[in-house]
Amino acid sequence: MAHWRPGFHPVLLRAERGELLEAQQAALGRDVAIKSLHQRLATDLDVYLLREARLTGMLEHPNIIPVYALGVDRGGQLLLVMK
Repeated sequence: MAHWRPGFHPVLLRAERGELLEAQQAALGRDVAIKSLHQRLATDLDVYLLREARLTGMLEHPNIIPVYALGVDRGGQLLLVMK
């Protein structure tokens, strides 16, 4: 997976199941959002995040946020990287 640099104000949104972080894709110098699940829920809900990534990644529409990457962090937590 590409390297991501967290922004100065990394947390865009915190929710019951996870959070959305602001970051920068180092290789291309573009801003991205990284969606992750809370550690305590990750193993139970990974299948839902995988499904979201696959379905959203197949769609192209002006009102749907593009998926750039799907991967795991150093701790093994699933990450969904979006525009």
